[in-house]
Amino acid sequence: MPDQAETAEAIEQAADAIAKELKKAAGDAALRLGTRLIRHGGQILRGRRLRAQGFEERLYSRWAYPLDMYELCLYLAHQCGDYFIHHFGARAVEVQDNKYAALTRLHAGAVRVAGEIYTLLLSGFASGAHARWRTLHEIATVALLISNQPDEVAERYLHHQFVKSYEDAQHYQKHAARLNRRPFSDDEMASIQRNYDAVLRRFGDDFRESNGWARPALETLNPKLKGQKLGFQQVQEVVQAEHWTPDYRMASHAVHPSATFLRFTLGTRDGVPTLLAGPSNADLADPGQNALFALSNATAALMTYRPKGSDDETNESTLKDWEPVLVVMAMNLTLDAFTKTASKAFFEVHQQLESEMQSDAAIVEPGSVNGESGGE
Repeated sequence: MPDQAETAEAIEQAADAIAKELKKAAGDAALRLGTRLIRHGGQILRGRRLRAQGFEERLYSRWAYPLDMYELCLYLAHQCGDYFIHHFGARAVEVQDNKYAALTRLHAGAVRVAGEIYTLLLSGFASGAHARWRTLHEIATVALLISNQPDEVAERYLHHQFVKSYEDAQHYQKHAARLNRRPFSDDEMASIQRNYDAVLRRFGDDFRESNGWARPALETLNPKLKGQKLGFQQVQEVVQAEHWTPDYRMASHAVHPSATFLRFTLGTRDGVPTLLAGPSNADLADPGQNALFALSNATAALMTYRPKGSDDETNESTLKDWEPVLVVMAMNLTLDAFTKTASKAFFEVHQQLESEMQSDAAIVEPGSVNGESGGE
């Protein structure tokens, strides 16, 4: 009879042999799968793209009017920014207008993010679109604060980039080796450090906070905030945008993998056994409406501002001098009207889909873990 040590050794050898066989089998399986994907990749991708195209065509046929109105709002907002820069940009740059610099860049970012949301809506990714609205809402809220404050607040906002650059550099240096990337040189880090130290000397130690640039403005508008930690919620409150908090929290569920992330996804329905791993033709209204209102707010923050040295600031200004101002006002009012019309259209299509679902005349069309998108 083998002793205990011999038995243990035999078991260990058997385990090693089994492990080797399993690794070989797994490797062989992975090789076969990879070979198959390469061999049939073109056919697989063509099939996926045809199904996606069919789905997107059906989605558009249902949501065509609000989606078209959204695109027109996007076009108009873009034109607003172009017109504003064309007529006010040269003088604003000449006099180093910080509010102009901040608001034009924020507005350009708002238009870009609104375009990203539009692409997600066209493809049926409602939760993704709502997550991007969260960013768009933040942009619009910051723009509204800066637009209604002295130029010094915009200057602080622009200089806060040196705080963020310093924070980013610290994290990058810490992990560059593991990421297999070149770390910053000593000279580069020294330059980043000098800029960081300079803005802290100029604006104070509180400037290092995530919203340190806004502290003087927020504390002036709401003295109860003095000495408190400042977050985005406080910025919302002072520009009277806190009513968006429920939607902002709902949109965050698509950003952070909390337990709610597992249970709540736009495009699904309670009682429908679907794990949504693709697009859906439902729930485009919330992200569509919210994005348009945020884009309108960001545009209004820009278009209601008069840069330093504008012709209409002087007593000698003529009707010709006022023409750009009147055009800006007209464009802003038109965008507001289009936004309201598009928002109403989104809601009406949403109601129609909900009504048809209740009468079994239509279904929510998802792409699930069990297959590609079906048909209405």
